[in-house]
Amino acid sequence: MNAHQKHQLLLGEIERLRKWLSCFSGPPARVGLMPSGQTVYVRGMHLPDRFVPDYLDIALVVDNFPTDPPIGFYALETPQNRALINQLRQKFNVFNGGAAHGAPPIQGFQWLCAGFLSGWKFNVQHPDRGDNLLKHLLNFYRLLEQA
Repeated sequence: MNAHQKHQLLLGEIERLRKWLSCFSGPPARVGLMPSGQTVYVRGMHLPDRFVPDYLDIALVVDNFPTDPPIGFYALETPQNRALINQLRQKFNVFNGGAAHGAPPIQGFQWLCAGFLSGWKFNVQHPDRGDNLLKHLLNFYRLLEQA
């Protein structure tokens, strides 16, 4: 798969994320692709109500997309998010300034260990039918609801 095809697939993934995130009330989350084409970001992702704050900026490294899923999630570390990240530590392994399982560290972000344990099967012909970034984010959200 060439870079243009990967970029087009990622744009479709981002549109599916936008559509789902638009279902939440409050300020809309913003979703996009960093200029490198290797990271998808979600600014202001809504979280279940018991989290304070109830939104979070996250990043997904998609350097091997669509062959491999993003490895975990990256939560933006800010003074306002410290208490929230401590809440997330109760559900996930959180790594400060680094990552595990081959995930690269991103400065200013904490890495959360959450991912596809049963494998990743992206369907290039029908991205909405196989595993995809929306399902990855939905799994993360469901884990938060159970926390």
